[in-house]
Amino acid sequence: QLFTKSHTIFFPHLPTPERGLPVGGTPRG
Repeated sequence: QLFTKSHTIFFPHLPTPERGLPVGGTPRG
């Protein structure tokens, strides 16, 4: 799991709509 306080978390293996998570969001996958 990757947690970033001031950045958007990106998961390249996920589809584009699910790729970008908002700050403070829950990491998926």
